[in-house]
Amino acid sequence: TLNQNTENSLGRSLVLKHIHLLIAQFTNRLQTDSKIANLDGEVSSGKGFKQPPLAGLQLNILCRVTELLVSVEKAEEENVTTMESLCGLLVPLLKFDSNPNQLYLVRTIHSLIPKMSNEGAMAHFHSLSKLLGPNKANAGISSNEHRQLIASVLKAISDQDVKSSSLAKVAKAVV
Repeated sequence: TLNQNTENSLGRSLVLKHIHLLIAQFTNRLQTDSKIANLDGEVSSGKGFKQPPLAGLQLNILCRVTELLVSVEKAEEENVTTMESLCGLLVPLLKFDSNPNQLYLVRTIHSLIPKMSNEGAMAHFHSLSKLLGPNKANAGISSNEHRQLIASVLKAISDQDVKSSSLAKVAKAVV
């Protein structure tokens, strides 16, 4: 109880001190380890053998760490660049299915969007919005939880771009 709260606040303060180093480490891992990633279980490297992708536990940790970014008041320019790079690596991993690891990715992206520049956030709007529509002859993502989370990410992107009031109205209607 009181001891757990003290441990949680100590752990939180330790993570917050080094949060951008953690984000940078995940970004580097994604850039170097996975050339073609597949959340279903394998990553093809250039050497012709299969490696495991970021495991569910690592994605969960990444999600929780990036959620702490929301509590940090002001991000430095270098850290914003790292967050935009990480988001750029994560968005292509999203697919037209309801894999549980997709939730970790979307939550991570949702945590990163408010700290990114308007241009960096808007760069992912089209890719994310396509996930809500049909995929060729298939229905697309059918899980309501996945769809609602993606819609909330689109709303966060539109909230950043105050000048585009029509975009904000569309996102509000979808959510």
